[in-house]
Amino acid sequence: MYLRRQQRLEEEHADVEYQIRCLMLQPEANKADSDKAREEELINRLVEIVERRNEIIEVFGNGQGERGGRGRQHK
Repeated sequence: MYLRRQQRLEEEHADVEYQIRCLMLQPEANKADSDKAREEELINRLVEIVERRNEIIEVFGNGQGERGGRGRQHK
């Protein structure tokens, strides 16, 4: 379950990052207010995605994930 969620978040991360890069390529003077607002929305979404991915990583790091728990038991 966590692996699928992480993979989905990674795909969404790449998509949002691409959209941000496209907007940032535009010269600031040519950006409409809607472009600036969209850029801000995308950056906020990117932060949200990173936070969710970090939550998943913490679960694995605490031994509660599918692989994290097994690896610690064998040491």
